[in-house]
Amino acid sequence: AQGAWHSGKYVCLPAQYVKPLPANTSFIEGACFGIPAMTGYHAVHVAGSVKGKTVYVPGATGRVGAYAVQFAKWRGARVIASTGG
Repeated sequence: AQGAWHSGKYVCLPAQYVKPLPANTSFIEGACFGIPAMTGYHAVHVAGSVKGKTVYVPGATGRVGAYAVQFAKWRGARVIASTGG
């Protein structure tokens, strides 16, 4: 984000980019909402709507893959997933 600063351990963002965590969500869970969730979301939606389509998610047991599965199912796709060996 424009105006963001990070030291490798901390991140500082402008207030307009900060949102409260959902109720009953820990800071550890909240930390996973950033890059992995947005990457999974983008991977599913980069080509447009997935409703009624089949989406293949390789590496579905990783954070990005797990979010991609959830976003695809939530948007009405049939999901075929693979996991690491």
